[in-house]
Amino acid sequence: MNNEMNVPPATPLEQGGPNLPNCLVGDEGFGLSTFLLRPYPRSRGLNLRQKVFDYRLSRARRIAECGFGTWTQTWRVFRSDMVTSLKVGIQSIHACTCLHNFLIMHEERRFRKRRSAESKIQNHNYQYVPEEEVVPRQGTLERMRYDFSIYYVGEGAIDCQWEKARTANF
Repeated sequence: MNNEMNVPPATPLEQGGPNLPNCLVGDEGFGLSTFLLRPYPRSRGLNLRQKVFDYRLSRARRIAECGFGTWTQTWRVFRSDMVTSLKVGIQSIHACTCLHNFLIMHEERRFRKRRSAESKIQNHNYQYVPEEEVVPRQGTLERMRYDFSIYYVGEGAIDCQWEKARTANF
């Protein structure tokens, strides 16, 4: 990929952590690439770290899908293919983004409950004990996914992920 989307360079999510790229999230139908994260294959037995990664990726995909669902409910233009030039399509998306942000800022009461619930998610210092495993070689696509998964079980951990990952309830 030649950075046609002008994506910022990789940066650490935590001080001293590995540089992690900005990427899209996808499901099992996509191949792993430098700009797209996908879940670990379920065909092989996954350890807790891999299950946590899959849960967090699933959660990110759900948020994006819900956001797009909100947009299709609000703006008819997103309910079918856009039959327009690329320039007009991009301008339409930018306009809807601005309108969406305006509505959020001016309809604070609609979003108070959600923000309150999100602020209650805290990490109660669950101690993740890593299993013996082979760490992928630096610079590989597998290593990129591995680095994200290490962040999710360490500094970036949230309470609800442990039970969801153990029971594969996601």
